[in-house]
Amino acid sequence: MPLKLFQKNIVNLGGFLPREFVRKGRSLLDVERWKATEFRTFLLYTAPVALLGKVGDAIYQNFLMLLWPVGFCQICTCVYYIVIMPRDC
Repeated sequence: MPLKLFQKNIVNLGGFLPREFVRKGRSLLDVERWKATEFRTFLLYTAPVALLGKVGDAIYQNFLMLLWPVGFCQICTCVYYIVIMPRDC
């Protein structure tokens, strides 16, 4: 898949994200200026849809293997701040 088409898909998918997502996603040409929230949005929400059927199955499965632990860490962090941290205060 040509890179320009992939970049366009990423930017277009930003329009389908809820308004709670502060940064919707920029072109891969701007990746040097991405903020952490843009990387997280790309990794957890945009990339799984944008990559599906556009890269080889082995690459996509490898990407999903990266995605699960990152998503799990995000959930653990939320649980810590909601459940555990208030007890310590």
